[in-house]
Amino acid sequence: MSSGVDLIFGRIHAGRICGEDAKYVTERQFTLCKGDDAWILSPDLSAKNATFVNGVAVAGDTALNEGDEISLKGKAAFIKISFS
Repeated sequence: MSSGVDLIFGRIHAGRICGEDAKYVTERQFTLCKGDDAWILSPDLSAKNATFVNGVAVAGDTALNEGDEISLKGKAAFIKISFS
C-alpha cells in the first residue's frame, strides 16, 4: 500500500546533479513510492539505459532497504543515491 508519497526521477533532476551526462537519463527514469514498510523503486522499462540497485539492473518493482544505492549507468553517466 502506498502512502501517497511519490518521486519521479528523470532528466530534469539528473541535470542538476550531473550536468551534461543527464542526456543519458530519460524523462522518467524511475519512480520512488513510499509504501507501508519500504520505498519501492519502479524503473521505466522503456528507458534507454537501465536503472541499477546495488549494482544490479532492475526489471520491475524493487523494495529498497537501508543503505541501498540507486545508480544510472549509460556511457559516462553515473548517479548514486543512498538510503540510510
